[in-house]
Order: sequence, then C-alpha cells, then structure tokens
Amino acid sequence: MGSSFAESRLENDAHILLSADPKVKSFAVQPHQLVYWAPNPHGEMTKSVYTPDLVVLGADQLIRIIEVKAAYFAEQDRWKRIEPYIREAYALDHGVSFHLFTEHEIRQQPRLSNAQIMVSHRPPPADDQAAIVLRHLLDDLIQTTIGALCERAAALNIDGRRAFSAVMRLGLSGEARLDLSRPISGATPLSRAR
Repeated sequence: MGSSFAESRLENDAHILLSADPKVKSFAVQPHQLVYWAPNPHGEMTKSVYTPDLVVLGADQLIRIIEVKAAYFAEQDRWKRIEPYIREAYALDHGVSFHLFTEHEIRQQPRLSNAQIMVSHRPPPADDQAAIVLRHLLDDLIQTTIGALCERAAALNIDGRRAFSAVMRLGLSGEARLDLSRPISGATPLSRAR
C-alpha cells in the first residue's frame, strides 16, 4: 500500500485512513517536488518548490495530491498565499487534483478508530482458510452483521478471532462493505461488495 514514513502523528493518521480505504489502490509519501510560480511577500512572481505529503492512486486510476496540515497552519497567511498557486500548477500542468486535509477531516470519529482496527488486521499473517470460508458465507447472504457472520464461521471450525480478522481483511480489500458510521463491533452491518 503506502510507506509508513510520517513526519507527524497527523500524517500517520492520514496514512492509516488511506491504508483502510478500499477506494485507494496505493499511495506514496513525498514522492516528488513540484516547481511552481507564486508571488513572494513583495508581490513579485518567483519560482518555488513544493513537496506534497502524499500522492494517492485511487482504484478509479485517478491521481490525487494530498497535503496534510494542522488547521492552525492551514490558516496562516503564507499558506493561504501560496496554496492557490500550488493547486493551479497541479491542475493545469499535471491534470491532477490537490486536496488539503486537516485534523478536522482526518480525525473524524469513529472513522479513524475503525480504520485503526481494520489496519491492525492486515496480513501478514494471511489466513487463506478463514478468508475462503468468510467469502463463501458472505456470498450466501445479502446483509448480515460481523457477529452473526463470525458465529456462522464458528460452525465451520473458524474461531471468532480468525473470522473477525478475515472480515477486516475483506473490508480492507473492498470485498466486504462494512457500515463504518459507528464503532466496529459484532453489531456492525456488512455485506459482500458486488
């Protein structure tokens, strides 16, 4: 998926969200430098260099540039002065979108804590047997809950711990849809992604 290198806890939290999002195919941390033109404090146009925090490749094959910045710093005059020029350079010169994420977007709950739970279950180790059983059970159901699915898996000799981990991995891969609007629990609704 992406690199684990993060310069701040906020960036680390953004990496966790991206790692848990099945709409994200991959991401890279500080992969390039953008040369752009912007006015300096005296109003003169000068060449500048910007390094994005993240470049994301979506499952839709679109590339998105992401800047992770604390809201306090996003409101500073210097950033407000240069950000439109960075955004414009990406759009006009490279045809990609630029997004600013602050703690307000990144640390929304329960989304972040759910992503942390899901990411903690990604392989290794892989448990192919549990994944196959859970996929088969999900294929037979339109919608269920994590708890009900784990109970059905137990009847097939897949204990609750293994079944839960398999469900989390199916959610990470986009094979299962979990309702992440509430904290993950046995009551969390899920269905097979079609």
